[in-house]
Amino acid sequence: IHYHEIPVPKSPDAPAQMQEFGILVKSAKGLRDADWLLAHTSDPYVVCRMGPVASSWKDKSEKTEIRSETIDNDSNPTWQFAFPVEFPAGASMLNWEVQLRIFDSDVTSFDDFLGEAQLPLRVLAEGWNDTKDYPLQGSQGSVAVLLGDRVSDALNKELAQTVLEERTSSTWFAPVRKVLDKLGLYFRSSFATPIFYTYMIRMARVWAASITGNRDPSSEWFLNQSRDPQTGEDTYRWQGPLAHSTTFSSNSEIKQILKNLGERLGTNNTNGKAYKPNFLGFNVLNRYMWPEVPWHSIGLGAPQEVHAWVRPLLTKLAGPGGRWSTPWLREKAREFFHGRESIILNEDLRTWSTRVLHRAMAGIDLTEAEGAEFMEFQRNVLIIAGAPEAALSVGPVASTLSLESTLEIKAKWIQRYK
Repeated sequence: IHYHEIPVPKSPDAPAQMQEFGILVKSAKGLRDADWLLAHTSDPYVVCRMGPVASSWKDKSEKTEIRSETIDNDSNPTWQFAFPVEFPAGASMLNWEVQLRIFDSDVTSFDDFLGEAQLPLRVLAEGWNDTKDYPLQGSQGSVAVLLGDRVSDALNKELAQTVLEERTSSTWFAPVRKVLDKLGLYFRSSFATPIFYTYMIRMARVWAASITGNRDPSSEWFLNQSRDPQTGEDTYRWQGPLAHSTTFSSNSEIKQILKNLGERLGTNNTNGKAYKPNFLGFNVLNRYMWPEVPWHSIGLGAPQEVHAWVRPLLTKLAGPGGRWSTPWLREKAREFFHGRESIILNEDLRTWSTRVLHRAMAGIDLTEAEGAEFMEFQRNVLIIAGAPEAALSVGPVASTLSLESTLEIKAKWIQRYK
């Protein structure tokens, strides 16, 4: 069980705004092979900070720091790493620069330095919206960087290509989700800041790693977040993935938090000290997939008065004496497995569970084809709902993700439920 608490923004429903222009760190080439002893090349990532021209890395504020994903075993990595340019008081294109440092990610030791570049924005602006190569200082190789107002176009192009390549795969959710997280680094919203998307990109990398023997990289990564680096003991809490937020993972502590939560909840999302925003796990969802309800969110994010109405109905349907039982589920499972010589766990079992839930919750019998159709629709909803809100409200991302046609399919399902 995990409980995640964040401070409520002053205007949680305010739409995010797309930046006027930004920086795209596209790629690097000819990087030093820091892992040559292990018989493979480096695993590079890039870290950027903004500050006055010619200032040192330490003199640039850590608040401006932002990190890319890690590309495994590649001395010519492509990151497509983008972030907006924002000036503090007194700063401008003439006196501000981006400093980037490239490192080789190492699990068992300190990350190796692979070179850096200090790039004044006035120099980058000479090639406005053009990607140019800049030599790295302190090592070999170069880095390709773009400054301009077409950064989001480059990210959407990557998204469109990923959707086209991955949509027929059973694992297409993860690659598309990763590109959306990179898009999120380019936008600002009340909840999903660049810190959040940096966490999500790191999380996606370990979640995609294969499980070998008794080793689960994703579980290890999550546990390491709350482990005290000095004592090695698990503290069962860590800061993140959102800015100024805390994640708790102690069962006893979470039970106590939830026990005391009731008195902090009002009757709706405006008159209490706490409420459930439009989140699904760690994923921050946008409002576009729920135009039919005034709170514009997934059911879990509905106001408390809606939960007070819905929960008793769900208990009546799914609780003791409801529409399903253990013998009934066993019979449905026997029907599902009968005559099958093989199954695809990620597809067939989800389709079966979808059919079972429709029968129990809505009294609707779906064919296997209809169950598979619903699962495809559900995958599309999860992808679209996880896109940065500003990316869907401005630009071609909505078209790439088929927002309009997915909403039409959803409307048909809702009509069927009625």
